[in-house]
Amino acid sequence: MTELVCGDIWFVEGGGDYLNKGRPAVVLHNNEFRSVRSVTVCLLTSNTDSASDPLLRVPIRPSLKNGLERPSWLMVDKIQTVRRSRLKQRIGEAETDVIDAAIELATPFLNCQSGSLTTWRRLRRLLRISG
Repeated sequence: MTELVCGDIWFVEGGGDYLNKGRPAVVLHNNEFRSVRSVTVCLLTSNTDSASDPLLRVPIRPSLKNGLERPSWLMVDKIQTVRRSRLKQRIGEAETDVIDAAIELATPFLNCQSGSLTTWRRLRRLLRISG
């Protein structure tokens, strides 16, 4: 089985509602779950309209480290679990601050507890202040 590390950027083969075409994705899978045959990823887009929703999008600039060719955004609302066999090529590695931001935004998005909306609203205020 291919060794995957949280933060790796892979090209994922298309297929599915939001993955109808192949696209890069960042591995958000905890490294302790190496034996699982699937992997959880956060899809990337280079669509500039994505910048308009900072609560659900994390910007990622191209760099030698991440291997991306153009500015992109992690789509926190497009986290998917896919078979490892759909990961076709490792592109690079996302910067730590990008992964931290994605996890920070994804946590209240995925949390069904009532307090999670309060956290999300707090993040929205912070993003407006800093953005």
